[in-house]
Amino acid sequence: MKTTTRRKNKNIENQNHHNHCHHHHHHGPQHHHHYFHNHSHREEPLLGKPTTYAVHCKAGPGYALSTRGGAVILAPVDRSDEHQHWFKEDKLSAWVKDEHGFPSFSLVNKATGKAVGHHAGAGRPVELVPHDRDGVQLDGSVLWTVAGEDGDEFKAIRMQNSVRLNMDALGGVKESGGIRDGTVVGVWEWNGGDNQHAGFSLKADGAVFLAPNDPSDPRQRWVKEDRRSALVRDKDGFPSFVLVNKATRQAIKHPDGARKPVKLVPYDDEDGEGAVLDGSLLWTAGDVAGDDGCKAIRAQNNTSLCMDALKGTKKLGGVREGTVVGMWEWNEGDNQLWSRCRQRQQQPPPPPLSLLRTQQPRRLGEDDTTSADNKQTYRVYCKADAGFSLTADGAVFLAPNDPADPRQHWVKEGRRSALVTDKDGFPSFALVNKATGQAIKHGPRTPVKLVPYDDDGEGAVLDGSLLWTAADVAGDDGYKAIRVQNNTLLCAWTH
Repeated sequence: MKTTTRRKNKNIENQNHHNHCHHHHHHGPQHHHHYFHNHSHREEPLLGKPTTYAVHCKAGPGYALSTRGGAVILAPVDRSDEHQHWFKEDKLSAWVKDEHGFPSFSLVNKATGKAVGHHAGAGRPVELVPHDRDGVQLDGSVLWTVAGEDGDEFKAIRMQNSVRLNMDALGGVKESGGIRDGTVVGVWEWNGGDNQHAGFSLKADGAVFLAPNDPSDPRQRWVKEDRRSALVRDKDGFPSFVLVNKATRQAIKHPDGARKPVKLVPYDDEDGEGAVLDGSLLWTAGDVAGDDGCKAIRAQNNTSLCMDALKGTKKLGGVREGTVVGMWEWNEGDNQLWSRCRQRQQQPPPPPLSLLRTQQPRRLGEDDTTSADNKQTYRVYCKADAGFSLTADGAVFLAPNDPADPRQHWVKEGRRSALVTDKDGFPSFALVNKATGQAIKHGPRTPVKLVPYDDDGEGAVLDGSLLWTAADVAGDDGYKAIRVQNNTLLCAWTH
């Protein structure tokens, strides 16, 4: 199972180059990184009980977000303290996002029923405000988003309506003694400090749950261990297997009854004897249910019970990030049917129709000019006068079109386009000049610049100031706006 969010593309009509993409260099608090930790209540059924999380700070992982005396603070981790348990209320996530397209949520404290609000602004403590979990929360002051590199353990928790301000452990820097019991949590502007680095992430604590598909995350990769399949079968003759997580080397253990979450337990990878003979680790895949190849994953020793995305039915709103996996009696629901695929490197999607045109000019993909290093090159020109082409010679400017001039040949470097997009979902790219090997760097209200470009793409693609996106066609002539990836209000322009 996987959940995906598709963003609507927006037409830009009045500017004729720009491209934007959102990459994951997001601003985080000057002081600290936190992450969500899932609290699984293993002794009691999860049905009807929303999942709770712990929020930890990277500067002090032994401390967790808590409430005390009406304030939001960090306190030593105590899993039994409900003041450290938080609901991630995301019922508006599909409609309310930040400027980079990340879905919003509220953090609601289990003990107090109040949400974390950011009314005061930078340098001030966050507040606890009343929150109606049964209503629709439209107060932007309690909405947050999570940003950071895919696979990072810690990510920034940012204000949904002002992503430059992040949740911060105020005064928790090493120079001031670091995190301590009672450190106040507030908001702070990102300043690039090491202890402020993209700092918050969602992480399960020995739980199995559903999260948006991320091929680069080893926690989403599972080994189907079936070395005893010929010897151990279910009552219908289906061979057994163990599901072992690649990142944790733990196996999924089913509970002793329905309506309970599954667990993760250590798995002996050497010979598998103990694990394979433990019936609570063994599963089987039943008959195909339907034409899509999805199957029920059943307990080997009790085929009436199957793996279930708890509370993941359409009636209850479907599957979402953090949906807990458990056991349930077989009822043929979609949340009981599973499919598996071999993990392969994701291939980037084909490039969109672009205003970047070849020398003749032609549309992208039609006999494009090829450079000596086998990369397609393009001529970039402005709708205001197609007789002039984008040229690089110490600066970036327009010059009379000359197909023989390599300074007017540009490589559209899009090797990270599948990973980095703008807030509207358009893939990012860098524009690299064939003659100079330099890329175009953007800045607000200033001329663009030419800067060295790392040919392997690692440094360049992750530098947001080199990333552009091409918006929808603004008319029938194929021209597009080339926009700044991390601020789609800014476009390439001439003067």
